[in-house]
Amino acid sequence: RCGFVEWDGPVLEPTDLYQKKSGPEIVTQLFNFTDKGEREVAMRPELTPTLARVVAAHEREF
Repeated sequence: RCGFVEWDGPVLEPTDLYQKKSGPEIVTQLFNFTDKGEREVAMRPELTPTLARVVAAHEREF
């Protein structure tokens, strides 16, 4: 519709995604925890890395 696709990304992302992008100090500034699957996750502080991964995975659809 009008050339747009509605998309709602995940609220939690792997903590190492932000460590790789911004360094280990960023972890102290994020709400992060170990989930039930023993994965280190953080609430996403921004949408850029999440959106970049979605676009890369679905680039032929856009």
